Amino acid sequence: MSSSAESFTQLQAAQAQLERALALYLDERDYLSAITLAGAADEVLGKMLEAAGGKHRLHQEASAMHVVSLSLGGDVVSKKEAIEALNQVRDWLKHYKDGAILSFDARLAAREMLERAVANLIALTNNASPLVRRFDEQR
Repeated sequence: MSSSAESFTQLQAAQAQLERALALYLDERDYLSAITLAGAADEVLGKMLEAAGGKHRLHQEASAMHVVSLSLGGDVVSKKEAIEALNQVRDWLKHYKDGAILSFDARLAAREMLERAVANLIALTNNASPLVRRFDEQR
């Protein structure tokens, strides 16, 4: 048996994960797998975007949730709490929770995760693949 190691950048890996997540969402309706792959891509792309001086879409959404909670009065949602809420489904899919059951709209959760990952990719690379454009057309 021979193995041939390949080298990848994290950008290439994140783009491959995002492309597969888009295909799973658009063509196969496998929303749970799409969430997991898009979540992995979102995390890497967001951190790369921050390293390049941009703002991770997750942090933009968390800041917006925090500001809205402040303006509504009552319980204030911290940015940390907002991030936890935004990543709840992704994290539940990735980590064992001792038989925990979570109810959620899988299609909506996949769409939201994909929107974040796509926004980070576009902000980072200013490049949209055919699958990204097809996803954007469905908005």
